[in-house]
Amino acid sequence: MLNDKSALYEEMHSKAFLMINRDQQIIENQEEIIQLKHEIDINILEIEQKSAIYELQEKLKDRKAQYKTLKQDIKELEE
Repeated sequence: MLNDKSALYEEMHSKAFLMINRDQQIIENQEEIIQLKHEIDINILEIEQKSAIYELQEKLKDRKAQYKTLKQDIKELEE
């Protein structure tokens, strides 16, 4: 009877140890998932910022061309 209890205790202890290890692995995986999601969010924001900068640069380029044209028109009118 003592041997049976000892065997059951060992089995229970072994299963508990496996469950603890599994839970620790799950926690580590969840932490990694959260970190990766954070990095993805940062990358998305950087892409959006770069897109906005590109659009602003294109607008600036257009405005500079308009300014140059207007400046040339004014110069021609003054002559």
